[in-house]
Amino acid sequence: MKGGDTLERIARLRSIAADDYRKVMFIATSVLVAAGVVYIVGFAPYPAIHDAFHDIRHGLGFPCH
Repeated sequence: MKGGDTLERIARLRSIAADDYRKVMFIATSVLVAAGVVYIVGFAPYPAIHDAFHDIRHGLGFPCH
């Protein structure tokens, strides 16, 4: 095995690892943003926003009481 082949394999593995890291970070960020939106809207001080979310939650079949 030549030194150039080894460097190419290492570069390829690093590229794959970077792509996987980006995917994981995208998913983690999406989950955190979604959870934040649900939390903020669920505890919104404005009754109209809270009630709308409450109705959506019941419409999707999630119990809340």
